[in-house]
Amino acid sequence: MSKRLKIAVCAIAVVAIVVIIAFFLFVLMLASPQRQPRATPLYRAARNYVQEQGEGIVTLADLTDFDWEKAVYFRVTNPTAIHEIAGVWFTQTDLTTGLLFVYQGEIVHYEFLPYRVDGMIDRYPVRITLSGANQRAQVFSPYDQFKLIRGECHFGNPIYRLQVCRA
Repeated sequence: MSKRLKIAVCAIAVVAIVVIIAFFLFVLMLASPQRQPRATPLYRAARNYVQEQGEGIVTLADLTDFDWEKAVYFRVTNPTAIHEIAGVWFTQTDLTTGLLFVYQGEIVHYEFLPYRVDGMIDRYPVRITLSGANQRAQVFSPYDQFKLIRGECHFGNPIYRLQVCRA
């Protein structure tokens, strides 16, 4: 094998190794919980509300800027349970806990609400939680009241909690 051919093979090998390393670094960056978080509309609304008015009693209508008639909170349930309580089918399997906003029988918006598992906070750096719901699936009106609380920081971002106010 000539010297030029050996140099060319080595150069190709070095380029291939650099490309493979860059690819793995990119994949690691995507999987990292430290990546730039994506704030959902509900999270942004809660953050803005607390920054402007402080913690306090809010309605979901205070935190949304779109039309909806009912919000369906569900926690680790199945599409049938959601349909039975809300009259809509929601089959996205990537959501185990969330809020569906329904208007005229159609889902107009949904929010994924990460939760704690075995006391460990999940990997979602920007999050809002809902506590105090007494069922695996529960319907709220736009005017049901919640206590909005700014909680601990997770990956440098505060966690906002909506706690159901009992009548």
